Amino acid sequence: MSDIDQQHKEITHLLDGMRDLLKQIGHMKPGNAQRKALIQQCEFTARQIRTTREAYMLELRSLPPEEAKSYHANLDDLMRDFKNLTNELEWKKNEMSKDQMMAPPPEDQQQLYTAEQMIMEGDRVQDATQAALDRIQRNVIETEGVGVEIVNKMEVQTEQMARVHEAMLDIEDNLTRARKTLHQIAVNAVSDRCIQVLCGLIAIFILVMIGLAIAGVDGGKLNVPDEVRNIDSVIAGKSTTTTTTSTTRTLLLL
Repeated sequence: MSDIDQQHKEITHLLDGMRDLLKQIGHMKPGNAQRKALIQQCEFTARQIRTTREAYMLELRSLPPEEAKSYHANLDDLMRDFKNLTNELEWKKNEMSKDQMMAPPPEDQQQLYTAEQMIMEGDRVQDATQAALDRIQRNVIETEGVGVEIVNKMEVQTEQMARVHEAMLDIEDNLTRARKTLHQIAVNAVSDRCIQVLCGLIAIFILVMIGLAIAGVDGGKLNVPDEVRNIDSVIAGKSTTTTTTSTTRTLLLL
């Protein structure tokens, strides 16, 4: 059983005891000497309930919010019963006259709670409260450690995110340069193709001019070398020279 459950059980037990004492007081006459002793015992029980309630509240602070919510509801129910009992106690006290309240109890009346018992009860409650404070302090220290660890992890993750961001910027720059390079290659390819087509057209134009000049269709207007125009005569002259040389060689052999 946890400490807060133990305190809940103790408050319930004290409320039951206070309720029984009030019932006993109700059956006594206002002038009864034992009635005053029972009222004093009720007051002492009420102080015990208040002290235990403070320890209960300290324990609540160390619980998670969701778990503490149900304990708060239980404590509210107990405190409603306690308020009703304290109201009944005040009514019982008002029934007694001032003289009766101040008069000492009979000599043969044994005190139900001595000073030593009250001191022991106070020490017990103080020890319980100190234990609750120690647990809260340990929880605070553990929470601080968890907080420091979370902060360190967040710093590491922030650095990793910064490195990832820098890598993304580098990738974006590389992609931009690659796009520019591809664009330049495409432009150069188009330019090379245009140059190739232009060279082909010039070659075809030259061939056409040579053909027209050889055929004599241009009327001598095209600016071509004479050797090109008279290529037939040159070819024929070379053929005659070759034939003459062959004939001469044949005669010499004979």
